[in-house]
Amino acid sequence: MRQTASQALVWYLRRLRQGGLLLLALLAASCPAAAVETFEVADGDGNTASVEVLGSGGDLLVLWPNALSGGPPGVERTRRRLVQAGLELWLMDPLEARFLPRSNEQIRTLPGTLVEALIAAAADRAGQRPVLLLGHGRMALPVLRGLRRWEQARGPAAAAPPAGAVLLYPNLFGQTPAAGDEPALDPIVGVTETPLLIVQPELGALRWALRPVLATLWANGAAAHALLAPGVRDWFLFHEPGADPAEEAAAARLPVQLRMAARLLAAAPRPDGPEPAPAGAAPMIPAPPPRTDVSGLRERPGRPAAPDFALTDARGRRHALTDSAGAVTLVNFWASWCPPCVEEIPSMNRLAAHYDPSNFGIVSVNFREPPATILDFMERVDVDFPVLIDADGAVARDWRVLAFPSSFLVDRRGRVRWSVNSAIPWDEPAVLALIDQLVAEPAPGTAPIAAGDATRHR
Repeated sequence: MRQTASQALVWYLRRLRQGGLLLLALLAASCPAAAVETFEVADGDGNTASVEVLGSGGDLLVLWPNALSGGPPGVERTRRRLVQAGLELWLMDPLEARFLPRSNEQIRTLPGTLVEALIAAAADRAGQRPVLLLGHGRMALPVLRGLRRWEQARGPAAAAPPAGAVLLYPNLFGQTPAAGDEPALDPIVGVTETPLLIVQPELGALRWALRPVLATLWANGAAAHALLAPGVRDWFLFHEPGADPAEEAAAARLPVQLRMAARLLAAAPRPDGPEPAPAGAAPMIPAPPPRTDVSGLRERPGRPAAPDFALTDARGRRHALTDSAGAVTLVNFWASWCPPCVEEIPSMNRLAAHYDPSNFGIVSVNFREPPATILDFMERVDVDFPVLIDADGAVARDWRVLAFPSSFLVDRRGRVRWSVNSAIPWDEPAVLALIDQLVAEPAPGTAPIAAGDATRHR
C-alpha cells in the first residue's frame, strides 16, 4: 500500500534503523561521552560560552566549535570515538552562547570572536600538546574567522598557536545563491594563511568546489591540503551508526586523520601572518557578504538557455531534456536523504496531473544515489514523473546547483525563466498562475494557447 507524504517521510528517515540498527543506536546513546569538566570563555563583545571537556589528558587537543547538541544520530558516536582514541575534545556552541536560532545563515555570519576566545583558552591550558581546530559544514567559516582574529591580535610570534584546522566538508561560500547563480567564496577564504586540511566526501554536493577553494587558499600562501573520503556523502560522520559500511569506515578513520593532520600542519611553512592590529584596535576581519532574500521563485535575468543533458532513470531508460522541447518543463534537483525534497513530491505530483502533458512536464534529477536506492524509495513513495540519476553530479554542476532541492522552470523555447533553491508547494494558486503564463506563451512556430486549454482540469 502506498503511504501519505508524511508517512513516507517518517518511514524514510527511520529506514536506516531497520535490520537491528535501532538496537545499535540505542546502545550508543546509552553510553554518552560525558564531559569531565566544564568552563567558560568570553569574547570582547560580552558573549560567554560554555566549553565541555571530553577525554581530559589526551595527547592532542581538538577544539570543535559546533551547533550539534541533540542533533543527528551519529554525533555522540563521533565524540566517543575521538575520546576513545586518546584525544581531548573541547566542545563549544557559539549559537547557543549568542542566543541565536540554529540555521545555516546564523552560522555563516558568526564573527569568530568566541572561537578566538576558545583558542586563547587552549593556549593557556594546552601545555606542550598540539592544538587543532575542527570545523564542519558552515561552521568552517567562523572557525577561519576566529583563527584570523587570533593571528592578527597576537602576530606570528603568538604563544602556542594552533597547528592549523581540519575542515570537514566545508561550505566556504557566502549566502546560498538563488538556484542557477554562481556562488562566491566568503572573503575570509581569501585572507586565510593558517595551514588547513580539508576532508572532502567523494559524493558530497560541494566536491566540485574543492579546486577553486584550494586555489584561493594557495594564492594567499596557506598550506592547504585536501583528503578525499571515498564513497561517502556530506555529514557522513553524523548519520545513523552502522547504516552504511563506507560511512562507518570513513568515520572510523577520523581519529587517525586528525593525528596525521596535527603533525602535517604543524610542520607546514607559514607566511609571516597578518599585521597585528594597532594597540586597542579590533582585528580587521573581512565581513561576511550581507544577506539578501533568495527564498521563493525568482525570475532569471536574461532568460539563459537551459543546459541540455541526457541521463538514465533508475530502470535504465534514457531521457534527455530535449525530449520535452516545446513544452514548459520543471527541472527539479533532489536527493532522497533530503527531507524538504521528499516533502514537496506530493505537490509536484498534483502539479503534473494539473496540466496536459503536451504543454507541461516535470523532470527530476537525483543527485548521486544508486538506482537501487531510488527504486526502493519509489516503492514506498508515489513519484509520478521521471527520476533521472546524476551519477557523478556533472549535471548539477552545469546547472549551478548548490542546495537541495533546487528547481527551474524552463519555457517552451528552452530558456530558464524562474528558479528556487528551497521546497515550495507547487500547486498553490500563485505558482499555478505563473506556470499558466509560461504555458500560454507560444512555442516556436505555433499559436498561443488559450487560457484554460493547457490544463487537464481545474
